[in-house]
Amino acid sequence: MAEGLRVVRGPDWNLGNEDRGEGHVGTVVKDNGDQTYDVYWDMGGKSTCRVGKGGKFDLRILDNAPVGVKHLSQRCEGCQKNTIIGVLWRCASCNDANLCTPCYYLDKHDLSHPFQRIDKPHGSSVPVPKRSNSVKMKALGIFPGAKVVRGPNWDFGTQDGGSGKKGKVEDLRGFGSDVGGRNAVRVRWETSGEANVYRVGCRGKVDLQCVEEAPGGSYYREHLPVVGKIERKNEKSATVDETSESLLKKGDKCVIDMPEVPLKELQRGHGGWSIRMSECIGEIGVVKNFPNDSTVEIEYKGKSYQFHAGAVRKVYDVKVGDVVQVLKDETKAILLQRNHGGWNDDMKKSLGKVGKVVKIDSDGDVAVAFGNQAWVFNPGLLTPVKGGNVDVLDDGEADNDGDQEEEDDASGSQDQGERVQIGADLAQLMAHLLLKGALGAQQPTASPEQMFNACANGNIGAVNQLIQRNKDLVNSWHKNLTPLMVAGHQGHENVVKLLLQNGAHINASNKDGMTPLMVSISGKETDSSICLIKNKADVNACNNQGRTPAHFTVQYELYSVLKAVLEAGASPNRQDVEGDTPLHDAIAKRSDRAVNILLSHPQINLKLLNKKGHIPLMWAAMKDHEFAVERLIEKEPSLVHAKKSDGYTALHIAVINDHQDSANILILKGKAQVNAQNQQGLSPLHLAAHEGYDKMAKILIENGADVDLRDNDGDTPLHLALGGRRQTGGNDPLLQLLGLSVNPNAQNQERYNMAVLMLQKGADFNINNKRGNSPLEVCRNGELKRAVTNFIQKHRSGASGATSGAEALQELLLELPISCVRCKDSTANTRLLPCKHKVLCMDCSFKCRVCPVRSCNVPISDRCDLQGRILVDPCRVQ
Repeated sequence: MAEGLRVVRGPDWNLGNEDRGEGHVGTVVKDNGDQTYDVYWDMGGKSTCRVGKGGKFDLRILDNAPVGVKHLSQRCEGCQKNTIIGVLWRCASCNDANLCTPCYYLDKHDLSHPFQRIDKPHGSSVPVPKRSNSVKMKALGIFPGAKVVRGPNWDFGTQDGGSGKKGKVEDLRGFGSDVGGRNAVRVRWETSGEANVYRVGCRGKVDLQCVEEAPGGSYYREHLPVVGKIERKNEKSATVDETSESLLKKGDKCVIDMPEVPLKELQRGHGGWSIRMSECIGEIGVVKNFPNDSTVEIEYKGKSYQFHAGAVRKVYDVKVGDVVQVLKDETKAILLQRNHGGWNDDMKKSLGKVGKVVKIDSDGDVAVAFGNQAWVFNPGLLTPVKGGNVDVLDDGEADNDGDQEEEDDASGSQDQGERVQIGADLAQLMAHLLLKGALGAQQPTASPEQMFNACANGNIGAVNQLIQRNKDLVNSWHKNLTPLMVAGHQGHENVVKLLLQNGAHINASNKDGMTPLMVSISGKETDSSICLIKNKADVNACNNQGRTPAHFTVQYELYSVLKAVLEAGASPNRQDVEGDTPLHDAIAKRSDRAVNILLSHPQINLKLLNKKGHIPLMWAAMKDHEFAVERLIEKEPSLVHAKKSDGYTALHIAVINDHQDSANILILKGKAQVNAQNQQGLSPLHLAAHEGYDKMAKILIENGADVDLRDNDGDTPLHLALGGRRQTGGNDPLLQLLGLSVNPNAQNQERYNMAVLMLQKGADFNINNKRGNSPLEVCRNGELKRAVTNFIQKHRSGASGATSGAEALQELLLELPISCVRCKDSTANTRLLPCKHKVLCMDCSFKCRVCPVRSCNVPISDRCDLQGRILVDPCRVQ
């Protein structure tokens, strides 16, 4: 979208002093569709400028932040802000040295270093001259210190004290919760002394005109992008391989590198959110499309989701022998390492370092060596480097290779709550052993480390020779592992058999309580795991976290091994320290196959509670695993009516999480009681109403939910629909760093929909709660309250029967502030006649001949503003 760009004259400027001279700034207010833009200049006057017409380019972009360009999770080296709005300037000489536009022009970083300009997320990097050799210009116009009067889009009555009255610009800022930045200024008026914020670029609007210009800082003229001109990226300037981490194209591998809470909030307006999207975090997907500049469509295992571009990181294809650099960001590294090699504190020294790829496992995880040290990484953390020198890191390895009891365990203490940590530690230790084997490290004759290296690399000949020399090596310990554990983890079944034949202890457990079978399953090795089961490995052993081989088979999705351990006598009902059974784990993993296998076991107990108080059905409702919900109901229908200690049923849990499919199954197939109340007297409809889930409320109401049911405070669902407020996680520190905020009006539409539906079903809007307040009296949002009040007034007198859904929609479109349904950018501020629908902005209304509301489609005869004044097409006014 061009409207809102802040511009200065460009290379082909031929309009004299219409801009009041070079360096004076203007705002693009209209794209004429013929390779020309209309520009309002800060000092007054309007120009039609060429942006490619006839091969001429009249404008340069001074700032594109006003139109919403935002590089999320990109830290500015100068001001240290974690989101760069507008153009991103990247040093071509230094890794991860980025600047925002103000810091770039304030000459932060080394002026002799060449930079690249990235105009938008996923845009090409364009090389620019060194600042030390470049001409610097002064920007002039509506900036702090300037004197202004009302301008072309003024719509604020007499706030300025009247036409021609002056005010002084105090600061430059974003316009409220609008998507852009640096698109408004705060002005204090001389007449009244009052200060207000006005648009200078926000959605292409300019409320002010400058009468006394002020400097707005400097800029490098030749570094600015030319409006309408395509500039090519530099193919040879980067230290890392050209495909920079911020540049994506269709078909690229990618990864989501943001935690769930801030990601969920970020998704508002960028494809929405479903609980399945949380499973994509840290996993490798493929870019399918770019619906717009800030949204990426990604495919995971045949299913596509749309994510905000700021949460997406490119994943490079690497091969053994490649030189790569590890991401510097520790927070993202820890997040991406989950289920991909894990994380320990010793890995901190690898951040930002350069290493060599020594192995890529079957899951795509990459073992990278730094001299004598190696770790397994999620490929999303690695960037190929051209001609870089490998950093050598100390492996910090203990020399003692004796018995387990005497060895200083290198893996350190475990967080018992982190189920993946044990498998992660194993993966990192295996990477170290594989590296030792690859380096051909010389060890004393028949040493324990030789045995472990041979087992890790599957060298059965070497293992056999070592056994012949010293049979005690079969049960030796090294870094909390036995040779049998190492061979099983790496899937070397022939080595496993050889070790067992020579007396290896099949049920030996290490300091974490891990047995060879658990370790083998953690390595995702089916054959070696089944080999251990056939040789009488203990299938009911549990580690220090209470997890059994059955738990591990579900965690690592080894379904044939799950069947094998159950057939060998494993209990399906063992609970770990969190109270979770293998079935709880299968539901959390959304594994249909594991659920089926476990439910077919004759001793399965479906009433076991985990530490959170959830039986498996409640857990399935929480995780929105529809398959498990349906199968559990089929297996034991009475579970639908079970309650937690706080009175919540599975339906309550599905509703409060807005899991509509699970709720439908519970109601339609499980015959769940839609009016069941918890200990606070809250029904599922109360919960949906409080959270503003209008679609969920409709499901409940259509299935008999009581719209006037009172909770312990006397509140009805209508009280909570109008007075509730959804918990969004808006106070999350990462959200604050990203500059994101929760729009308090975002739920108005949903709550209005819900209130209308309840009123149509006979909800009593005069009923008082125990505090003596009616539903309208508890409503804290003025717009919502006015809309619902208007609806009630229009339908209470002379109306009989329920209002139709189409009429309710019309009321919504007439009363609530919504975005234009055509352009999605501007506010719908135009009523269409004769239908009176308010769904388009003024510009789009003149591009439509019929009302776009599907149930209407009435030809448009006229258009009026919100005050009822007939509008005229501005394109036809000369």
